[in-house]
Amino acid sequence: LKDIEIQFADFGVWQRERLEKKIYEPQLQYWKKQLDNIPVSLDFPFDYPRKNVHEFVGKKISFSVDSKTTRKINDLLNTAGTSPFMLLWGVYAYLLYRYTNQDDIVIGTPVANRTKNELEKLIGFFANTLVMRAKINPSLSFLEYLNQIKQVSLEALANQDYPFDKLVEAIDPQRSLAHAPLFQTMFVLQNAPRNIAKESGLRISTFDIETNVAHFDLALVVNEFEHEINGFLEINTTLIKPESAEKLLDHYKNILREIAADPNIKLSEIELITKEEKEIIFHKWNKV
Repeated sequence: LKDIEIQFADFGVWQRERLEKKIYEPQLQYWKKQLDNIPVSLDFPFDYPRKNVHEFVGKKISFSVDSKTTRKINDLLNTAGTSPFMLLWGVYAYLLYRYTNQDDIVIGTPVANRTKNELEKLIGFFANTLVMRAKINPSLSFLEYLNQIKQVSLEALANQDYPFDKLVEAIDPQRSLAHAPLFQTMFVLQNAPRNIAKESGLRISTFDIETNVAHFDLALVVNEFEHEINGFLEINTTLIKPESAEKLLDHYKNILREIAADPNIKLSEIELITKEEKEIIFHKWNKV
């Protein structure tokens, strides 16, 4: 193999020099403005009260969206000129708005942070964390809301070089041992190449491992898709019951069905509950 031009340590030196010379100052100013007066925490209706010290006990709840809805979502992406990442985290933010009644939703998301050609084939962990902020106006149509999400996403990606740990220091948010700073929930679009090596006599496949760990209160992970949207919700089980997480995912899927059927629907008119829940509420609970 040819010798690589740079090592991971070179990237570290380069990044440190750019910080010292304040080359990232415009990015820092962007983030300070973007995250000004963000909510201290996500007021999610947890099943259990939050403890004084955060515990990292977790569980993964899998989900998938039917192929018909996925096909319509792909059509919507083409029509709106947006990426799957933009639409799916935007829907997640809207879902959290419906659960919390907070119209200012803050979500973390990881980026590969390999913005230079020299880094593409270099071994090392370059990932950074971006803080995405969605402000929900229920009078907007979903397409209008999606356009706002698109702008937030593009601006965040254009300012992705500023290290997250340095950003936390600079913003100096109100800190607590009970939850993470700046955001308590993540959205991840898992689109890293998963090419499986094919060698003579070998069959290699991937499988998921249950770690029983949750770094945040909630983390929605969606796999890159073509025919079926699927993924899992990682929950902190000291806060949320698995059955509550399953209901949350049902509501996420229902929102996707609603917008797939009518992208111009107003946010205030999107149905959250499923047909099965309606049946229970309107018929079973109202029996005399």
